[in-house]
Amino acid sequence: WALAALVTVAAALTNTTFLPFGLVVVPAGMLWLGRRDPRAALRAAAVYAAGFCAAYSPWPLRNHARFGRMILGATAGAASSFYIYLLVPQEIGGLPEQTAITAADPVVQGAAGLDPAASEAYFWKAGFARLRAEPLRYARLFAWRYCVDLWRVTPRPRPGAHPHGQRLLAAVSWASDGWLIPAAAVGAVLAGLTPPLFPWVLGLVGSVHAVYALVLTGIRYRFSSMPWVLLFAAYALVLAARRLAARRGGAA
Repeated sequence: WALAALVTVAAALTNTTFLPFGLVVVPAGMLWLGRRDPRAALRAAAVYAAGFCAAYSPWPLRNHARFGRMILGATAGAASSFYIYLLVPQEIGGLPEQTAITAADPVVQGAAGLDPAASEAYFWKAGFARLRAEPLRYARLFAWRYCVDLWRVTPRPRPGAHPHGQRLLAAVSWASDGWLIPAAAVGAVLAGLTPPLFPWVLGLVGSVHAVYALVLTGIRYRFSSMPWVLLFAAYALVLAARRLAARRGGAA
């Protein structure tokens, strides 16, 4: 478990979206899987948590020394995306309509000249203010991002953005993700959803997708789940091929 802590720390330092998995999901999963012997599970979780915190702590301590505030992850503009896409419908993200909306917004205008760390704090504060004002709207937005937008087959239409045309892009998307994603869903069910593998897969994919859904979603944000999509889709196809071969053998 100490080695597992180092692996999850390395993942979290590579991409902050992996931080909730290593910091929250893994210890919770350890306690759940070891619920028949809670003392042993608690000891193992404590060893893991100590190793994780010891290995990860230099990064937030460095951020505090550099920026004067506690920043757990990277200062990579997540806060501005969080605020802007509470203001702008994602369907028009990246289009001229977004530029017009943000240019007229006083909050966005007020961020001019702020350094990266101050800008992050500024947009988080503004975003949470909007969230508190419209909690149900944000809950619906999160659910749509998590359950629908992350799993869309074709990208959003972008007039003139794709040199080969939207129709060709849609055809290629349906020829790949159009069957891979449903096959993976079937494969995951056929795999039995049983420990010890599946809770970690579910926790990893679920937590990473939840982080993205809290801020912003898009097809490229499901990269971390696609290896599992491929594996579960392959599992479903192998089982289907075996059953078909068994039926043919029985008929002969």
